[in-house]
Amino acid sequence: MSARQGGAVRVGCGHYDWHFGAGDGRVAKLVIEIEAMVLLPAETSEPVMRWLAALPYPWCAGVQASAAVPDIDALQPIARFLGSRN
Repeated sequence: MSARQGGAVRVGCGHYDWHFGAGDGRVAKLVIEIEAMVLLPAETSEPVMRWLAALPYPWCAGVQASAAVPDIDALQPIARFLGSRN
C-alpha cells in the first residue's frame, strides 16, 4: 500500500488464519499475523506495483511471489519470508 501523503510504499507479509462458522461456510474470524513489514520511499512504488500486478490474483504461492521481488535491498526480509512459503 502507499501513503496518501508523500507516496511512501509499505510492503508486508505474514499469515492469514481464516476460521469458518459451523455448517454455513461464512467467515467467523480472521487472524492476521504480520511477520515482516518494510517502509520504502515513494520512488520505489513503480517497481513494487509492477511486481505485484504481475502476480496471480487473488492467491499466489509464496515461492512464486518471491521469484520476482524487485532488486531493492529493503525488500530482502519480504523475499526471505515468501521464499520459505510453498
